[in-house]
Amino acid sequence: PLTPWGPGRTLNHEKLTTPLTPRGPGHTLNHEKLTTPLTPKGPGRTLNHEKLTTPLTPRGPGHTLNHEKLTTPLTPKGPGRTLNHEKLTTPLTPRGPVRTLNHEKLMTPLTPRGPGHTL
Repeated sequence: PLTPWGPGRTLNHEKLTTPLTPRGPGHTLNHEKLTTPLTPKGPGRTLNHEKLTTPLTPRGPGHTLNHEKLTTPLTPKGPGRTLNHEKLTTPLTPRGPVRTLNHEKLMTPLTPRGPGHTL
């Protein structure tokens, strides 16, 4: 028979007939599935990043702790973009000729600066 290195494993990593000694809440020496629930590290996540049954506490407008989809609309940072860079439903205000806040293609043609080059 093999001499085990310690609780939960043998020299050749064979399956043990005795149960493992967990290192702490949320995991065992061989990362086996726990029969007891995990202790969460804080709001929005658990030690093993399992799905929470309670809702997350958002950090601020426009995002949650785990970047989940929000049910409330985002507060835009300014014209042309939102906190999560979502597509706007209102048109952008151009910064000047030939470009907009999000560098979108312009609907009007370019005005050349002079002979031999364009903007």
